[in-house]
Amino acid sequence: MKKYFLLLVYCFTLGFLRAEDGYRLWLRYDKIDDDNLLAQYRNSISSIHFTNSSATLDAAKAELLNGLSGLLVKNITEQELIENGSIVAGPAGDPTIHALIQANIFHKIGKEGFVIETRNYSGKNIIVIAANNNIG
Repeated sequence: MKKYFLLLVYCFTLGFLRAEDGYRLWLRYDKIDDDNLLAQYRNSISSIHFTNSSATLDAAKAELLNGLSGLLVKNITEQELIENGSIVAGPAGDPTIHALIQANIFHKIGKEGFVIETRNYSGKNIIVIAANNNIG
């Protein structure tokens, strides 16, 4: 009898449990639970702007769009122009990034490091993500 009870509990439990796939196991983009923090982030982030394109940067862009959309429950789009609330991403050698981040910072972060800073760009509040190369 005990065997059947355990088997029944096991089968019942399988119907409700779901294993995480490898992607969601490491990269979860569930909505931010704190309503005040969610509102602050939603007001601060409107779009993304990548200064360059490559296979690596395109993958990063797709992941950033996916992550922000899930966390903020808001449609974040890629824009050609930098606007208020843009996340601007690119390598150190790009003229836009070079104008936003001091060159000596890039010596400190190494080959695969990156920097995230808030900046004012032509009167617009933006977030800059920059690295020495596309891998960063």
